[in-house]
This record gives sequence, structure tokens and C-alpha cells, in this order.
Amino acid sequence: MTLLFGTIKLSVLLFYRRIFLGRIFNRCSIAICVLIVLWSLSFCLSVAFQCGTHIEYSWTPVLDVTKCDKDKIWELSFGITDVVTDLMVLAIPLPIIFKLHMSTLRKVGLCGIFSLGLFSTASAIVRLVEVVYNVYGKS
Repeated sequence: MTLLFGTIKLSVLLFYRRIFLGRIFNRCSIAICVLIVLWSLSFCLSVAFQCGTHIEYSWTPVLDVTKCDKDKIWELSFGITDVVTDLMVLAIPLPIIFKLHMSTLRKVGLCGIFSLGLFSTASAIVRLVEVVYNVYGKS
């Protein structure tokens, strides 16, 4: 899941890089791309090594594994950072859109098109709320 989310965010950022130009935008987009790659790799490695050196436990049925437990703090940190990186990816084209030479109505419409990614962010927030309920809500 972590690699999937990372590659989706990276593909959107690379799509932005093909559309928008500018030295500042290029630097910001490269920085966010590096952040997304590091984020995805770090969470992927943390999943792989959650049971220490017993990587094979990741493929065994959950009921058979009693030696390792998926850390709930990991799930919480993944959910929070997923929402934050989603918002970063969604916000990066907004300053350039507002600098375009077009009417305000068209700028708002274009921002609306790019903001369709908020549906993905909304599902990440719902998942985060569910994780918070599972971690802290049950007695």
C-alpha cells in the first residue's frame, strides 16, 4: 500500500512538472518528489522489518504470527503523513494557476479541476479517523 500511494503521488507530481514551468516550481516539485520517494521507501521498509529480521512473517496468516504485532503508532503516523503529503501535492500548482492571464472565474474553475484530488484526500482522512478510533477509541 505504501508503494502504491507513493507512486500515485509521484505520477501526479511528474504530470504537474510537464504542465507547469518555472524555476521556483521546478525546485519545489523536485523537493516534494524526493520527499514522497523517501516517505514511501521508509514506510515500505518499516512494514518489511516490522517483525525484525523475520521478513517471512509478513506473508504468513495473521493468526499464525504471535511474535510480532503491527504497531498502531505506525498506522497512525502513516495516516497523518499520507494526508499531509496529499495536501502538499494538491497545493503545489495553485500559486501558478493564480498567476495565469485569464479571468478569475476561469482560474477558480481550473483550481476546481485540480482539486478533484480532494476526494482521495477525503478517503485518507476517513481512513485516518478509523485508525484513530481503533488506536484510542476502544477501551
